[in-house]
Amino acid sequence: MHLRLHDKLLRATETWLGCLLVLFLLGAPGAVRAEESVVTLRLPFYAEAKYILTACGLQVRERQLNNERWWEQAGAVESTSDLAMKQVVKAMRDKDRDALFALSDPVEGRDGERFDTQASAFFEQFVGVEVLSIPRAYLFDGMAVFFAEVRRGEKAGFVSFAFRFNEDGSYKFLPYRTTRISYVMVTDWFDMAKGKLPEAPMYLSDEEVGKTTHVTPVLTPPVQPLGDAAASMLVFTGFPADAALETPLVTEVKQTLAKIKEELAKPDLGEVTRHMLPKGAGRLKKWLVTAKPEERAQYRTAILGQEPVFVMDAGPIAVAYLRSRESPKIEVMYFIHNEDKTLAWTNSSNVLPVDQIFKSGVFDRASLEAPPFGSLLKK
Repeated sequence: MHLRLHDKLLRATETWLGCLLVLFLLGAPGAVRAEESVVTLRLPFYAEAKYILTACGLQVRERQLNNERWWEQAGAVESTSDLAMKQVVKAMRDKDRDALFALSDPVEGRDGERFDTQASAFFEQFVGVEVLSIPRAYLFDGMAVFFAEVRRGEKAGFVSFAFRFNEDGSYKFLPYRTTRISYVMVTDWFDMAKGKLPEAPMYLSDEEVGKTTHVTPVLTPPVQPLGDAAASMLVFTGFPADAALETPLVTEVKQTLAKIKEELAKPDLGEVTRHMLPKGAGRLKKWLVTAKPEERAQYRTAILGQEPVFVMDAGPIAVAYLRSRESPKIEVMYFIHNEDKTLAWTNSSNVLPVDQIFKSGVFDRASLEAPPFGSLLKK
């Protein structure tokens, strides 16, 4: 169970923590009532020490679990993922190490020594914690992720439980934090609701999805097996940086990049920080104090020869793919609109989780196509 509380409700030695209700099973019969649909989450982007929701969409299956205290009820459940969640709740409530081990994923969840350490943390942490509801589950890329609302004293928030689909048709618990990028994006997105359930503005509407121009699986090749947790898809809008097809955003990116290059061409790198957000500008200024001449030259050269080939409109973020004449390698720059509506270079020196999407895999390959990203155009 991965702890992601807005108000830092719980802490433990690892990033995954267990929090469960200290109550006996009620034994009431009844199946889980679930409303299920494919939804499009606004992809979260981290800039200036906060997350921003973008116009890129991550498509996953969402299950709204409507039975009160369904995880305590005896009788049938609607899916194998619900059953797995229910069994893990019971094992943790009972402090049953062997049961929890058997319910954990044989590939990613049964490292003996590590498991024992984590199980002890789970059992210790649930003391005094009450599970109020488990209202949402998201299925994608062979995973099921449940969000449970928990309370300790006067404080409440959500924690996540992650499961992986197995070839025998079951879901197995992931007791350690997974680095799968689609999981990271879903949990970061859910956390942006700040202790509440996500509401409409956190999703792309069907109309907004219909206006996007490109679509691709997030993970390529897709993980196997998937079961009923189909591959997550990313939908976005973007345009080649071709003069004949130039859009206002492409023009704005080109103009901002030209201003950055103008400053970089100066011996002292000029006032390039004027075109950055404050935190990135501060880091660059600090680096310039100690940077050697050859390091400054390398920094300058890395950008001066680059020209945009494709711009993604991930409003309020613009993702620019650039290439130089000297090298086929694609570089990526992120821009965001300032309060004065001008574009600013952001995350110039940060490594972001979302880089695993925008700077690698299918995006890296598609950026080299002619035209760029042509294979990802919606049919």
